[in-house]
Amino acid sequence: MTESIFMPCPAGVQIPTCFDWLNKMHMFGNVQEAKRLYDTFAKGEVLQREPGLASQCVECGLCLECPQQIEIPEVLKRVVAELER
Repeated sequence: MTESIFMPCPAGVQIPTCFDWLNKMHMFGNVQEAKRLYDTFAKGEVLQREPGLASQCVECGLCLECPQQIEIPEVLKRVVAELER
């Protein structure tokens, strides 16, 4: 497993990227475009890094120390349901 360049996720989930595309989908309403871009960015194709898909989350709980008190594993489940194919 790899460590995210944005936060230490032992499963390598790119949490900010996942949240970013979920938010953009809901803000702008372009579901297909958000799915396509999420797929491209979360797979690491743009920044040439390891994949960081929301579905890689193993619910280890380390991210629950989020200073914004976001239930990150629950939001990642939404990302999987709404953006992953």
